[in-house]
Amino acid sequence: MRDALTRAGIVRAAAWQAHPHLTRRILLLLPTTRGIAIVSAVLLKLIVNAVLADDQGQAVLWGVLLATLQGISLAARRVQHRASMASTEDLRQHFDRELVALTAGMPGIRHYEERAFLDDLETIRSQPQVLGNAFITLAALVSAVAEALLVIAILMTIHPLLGLLPVIAVPLVYARSRAHA
Repeated sequence: MRDALTRAGIVRAAAWQAHPHLTRRILLLLPTTRGIAIVSAVLLKLIVNAVLADDQGQAVLWGVLLATLQGISLAARRVQHRASMASTEDLRQHFDRELVALTAGMPGIRHYEERAFLDDLETIRSQPQVLGNAFITLAALVSAVAEALLVIAILMTIHPLLGLLPVIAVPLVYARSRAHA
């Protein structure tokens, strides 16, 4: 776990160094777009409740809010997608520059004669998108955790004990994944 967190920190630091503005934009927009989807589900529930209660004013109010949120979500996803693509390219270039600097800075040429070194170098050079997309994956993970916390908060508004459902499900999901492995 500690090793994974260290690697995640390295990827985040590289993304920040390659392009801090895009990194900040992605970290803000990804959880926002995912959170809007959950809020939209709550708004749909409120619309249905208002229609069933024959309260047109509330139904229209929630409907307008839902439409506004969907417009914001569409715009945010578009900006987030463009930022993700630009960030991936910037990260690829950053890692390429770092790779050139590291290999050029090594004394001697012996490392160029080692097959394992050349294989690793070729893997990094031939698949730069893997390194470039690492930050997007990390940002999506942070967003998914935020989304899970939002779902737990919504469940707890219905009844406090419902907040325990995801916590109870974690050991079951883990056991099932271990059984299939």
